[in-house]
Amino acid sequence: MKPEAFLPPVLMEYDQEKPWQEWLDGAVLFADVSGFTPMSEALSVLEAEGGEVLTDVLNRYFAAMIGIVHANGGQVMKFGGDAI
Repeated sequence: MKPEAFLPPVLMEYDQEKPWQEWLDGAVLFADVSGFTPMSEALSVLEAEGGEVLTDVLNRYFAAMIGIVHANGGQVMKFGGDAI
């Protein structure tokens, strides 16, 4: 797989030989799942099924958040656990 597949498009638009030599205007959104730890602990008693439920919740959350970011002209730069 090409490295570009793992990088936000904004990074690929600029000269890779001279990184960060231009100022960019932008805004940053950090969104974290409130109550993630208690939710994951509660679902852990369901063993494998709990893990599947947790994965489904996170996948739906990330899909919705990515859709909102893209619909507003943004780009997702990074994920971190339950945060985007």
